[in-house]
Amino acid sequence: MPETFESIPGVRLKKVGDFKTPSFIKRHGQNPILTASMMPYPSSLVFNASVVEFDGHWLMMFRNEFYPVNGVPEGKVSHLGVAESTDGIHWTPRPEPINLALGIVDNNAYDPRAVKIDGTYYITLCQQTRHGPQAVTLTTGDFRSFELFDLAPPSTRNFTLFPEKISGKYWRLERPFWQAVDTYCNRFAKWISEPYTIYVGSSPDLKHWGDYNLLMDCAMVDYANTKIGPGGAPIKTDEGWLLLIHGVDHDPSRGKNGWEGSWRNRYHGGVALLDLENPNRLIACNPKPFLTPEVSYETENGWRNNVIFPMTGLVMGGGELYIYYGAADTHTCLATCPLRDLLDFCLEGRIA
Repeated sequence: MPETFESIPGVRLKKVGDFKTPSFIKRHGQNPILTASMMPYPSSLVFNASVVEFDGHWLMMFRNEFYPVNGVPEGKVSHLGVAESTDGIHWTPRPEPINLALGIVDNNAYDPRAVKIDGTYYITLCQQTRHGPQAVTLTTGDFRSFELFDLAPPSTRNFTLFPEKISGKYWRLERPFWQAVDTYCNRFAKWISEPYTIYVGSSPDLKHWGDYNLLMDCAMVDYANTKIGPGGAPIKTDEGWLLLIHGVDHDPSRGKNGWEGSWRNRYHGGVALLDLENPNRLIACNPKPFLTPEVSYETENGWRNNVIFPMTGLVMGGGELYIYYGAADTHTCLATCPLRDLLDFCLEGRIA
C-alpha cells in the first residue's frame, strides 16, 4: 500500500514523490513559444492551447487572462485568443481576442480544445458560472465566427471529443468537477461516454450523451492523488488511441507557490492507450509521467508554479510528435518526441 497523509481532517491522500522526464522527450529550445508579452492586446497569461491544422497552416486557440489590478486575479478578464504558424514553432497572434457573443459567460471562458470532425471544427471549452464549471461546445469554419452547438449541465471541467466516429458513434472523454469529489477523492476522476443512437443506422448528433463508464482514476498512476483528466483529441495509431492526460498531486506543505495566494498542487503530463474499436477499453497506461515540472518556466515565477498541462499532440513528418502544453499556468510551451518512443513508454504499463 502507498504511504498516505491527511490533507484535511478525515481525508487521506497517497504521497507522491518526484519524477524525471524521460530522455526521449525534448523541450523545445525556444520555450516558451507563446507568452503574454507577444499579445497585441492586454494579457497576463497565455496557456492551455489547442493546435489544429487549418487552411494549409497551423492554428492555435489559447486561453488568455488579463489581471488589470496589480497582477492579481481580482477583476480578471478571461477570453480566448488565436495565433497562426507555418511551422508549429513561431506563432503570430491575431490582432484581437475572440468575441464569443453567444450567450455564454464571455469573461470567463477558457481551456479550448479544437478538433475537426466530418469537415467541421468543434471547440469544447469550459465556462465558469454561479453553478460551477459548465462544458460548452462551439462550431466554426474560420475561427473568427462561432456558433453555440451545445451546453452541458454543470459540473464538467474538461471534456474532449474523439476526431472521428467509432463503430458508428461519436465519443468523448470528460472529467467531472463536483468539488468535494474532484478535490479529495480519486474514484470519479475521468469518465468516457458514448451517445445514444437516435435512429438505428443513422449518425448520432454529438448532443445526446450517455452510457458513462469510468475509464481511469488516480489509483492507476503514481503521479496523481486528487485529479486526472484528458488533454486534447486522442491520436489514432495502429496500436490504439493515444491519449495525453494530466494528473495532479496535492501537498499542503507547498504553501504559496506562485502568484496565487496559495497553490499546493503539482501537475504532470501522462499518457494512456485506448482500444481503437472500443474506447471504453484501456490497453495501457504508464504509471510514471512522460513530462514533469523541472525547468524554470515550469517551476518559477508563474501564476501557479509546477504545472504541466498537455493539451495537443500533433504528428508531424517522420513520425515526430509535437506536444503543446501549458507551463506554470502562465505560458505555452512545446515538447517533441518520436511518436514510437511515446507509444513504447505507454505500453510499459500494458493492462490488457
